[in-house]
This record gives sequence, C-alpha cells and structure tokens, in this order.
Amino acid sequence: MNKLWPGMTVSDVLRTTREQVAHIGLVKIIGMRGIGLLLPRDRDDFCKLTDHLDEAYVFEELWIYTSHI
Repeated sequence: MNKLWPGMTVSDVLRTTREQVAHIGLVKIIGMRGIGLLLPRDRDDFCKLTDHLDEAYVFEELWIYTSHI
C-alpha cells in the first residue's frame, strides 16, 4: 500500500491509493509528499483520475520533487 512506481496503470493507482489530485502536470497522492506520476500534457486536470484517462493507461514517469509549502 501507498507505493508508486513507473509503469503503474490508472487501475493500479486507484487500487493502491485512496485520493489523488492533479497538480502542475502530476498525479499527486493525498498524504504522500514529494512524489507524483507525470500526466500527459493534454490531460493535466481532472476531478476523478478516470475523467480523461482509461484505466489501462500506463504512467511511464515517476517524479520526485521538493515542496516549499
């Protein structure tokens, strides 16, 4: 639980996490700081992760970042 990795599908993310948010081009997991999955450029906003992405979509990049907030 609560792990992300490159190569996850949308279905994997939904099964592994409780709440996600789109922010600055990444899927960020509520409660996990400093890690996100890169969204396609034209799909960088959602209310639900499946709004614009099929459950079989594969996230190819995992980003690590620092937050000054």
